[in-house]
Amino acid sequence: MMNILCTLPAVISALILGAHFLRSDWIVIAAVCILAPVLLLTGKTWAIRLVQSLLFVGVFVWIDTGLSIYKDRLALGMPWLRMALIVGAVGLASLGSAALLERQLDREHTQRDGTSEPTIR
Repeated sequence: MMNILCTLPAVISALILGAHFLRSDWIVIAAVCILAPVLLLTGKTWAIRLVQSLLFVGVFVWIDTGLSIYKDRLALGMPWLRMALIVGAVGLASLGSAALLERQLDREHTQRDGTSEPTIR
């Protein structure tokens, strides 16, 4: 049950990132984002790290998107604060999703080692 709670936000964040790229007609990158969560089904460390990397890159994509929309809205004299809050929240959700995957990895390493303390890598 805890694995599902740790991976579900990552899946949702990757799908939202994929939808963002799909809206911009970047079909290949959108497909990678949409299919990447399937790797989490393997439970392998490399797969989790790959999805984490995607989510971290997604944070920078959301920052870039937010700045771009901010500049456009500012130039047109339109309000920008609500957009900044929404895009910022999506970026933070992506970052939080990656952190939850890290927590899942730490928990699996702790269970595998049989100790209650996380291992230092």
